[in-house]
Amino acid sequence: MKKSLKEIRKSSGLEIGDIARATCITTRYIQAIEEGDFSEIPADIYARGYIRQYAQYLGVPFPEAIKEYETYLEKK
Repeated sequence: MKKSLKEIRKSSGLEIGDIARATCITTRYIQAIEEGDFSEIPADIYARGYIRQYAQYLGVPFPEAIKEYETYLEKK
């Protein structure tokens, strides 16, 4: 992914609270996704679902959005 989800969100003029309200993902998990701190998210299935939902809201293809998480899992 050329731009991170955080960069896309900011360039769209959206705040984390906007994403949280629209997707029902807590701000804590959105921040964790943006910072690559996936250990804050309780389980793999939730992480994938939250990333999918966040990416979909921003119009980013899921395969692009999930790459950082998959790299995290490989290193874990």
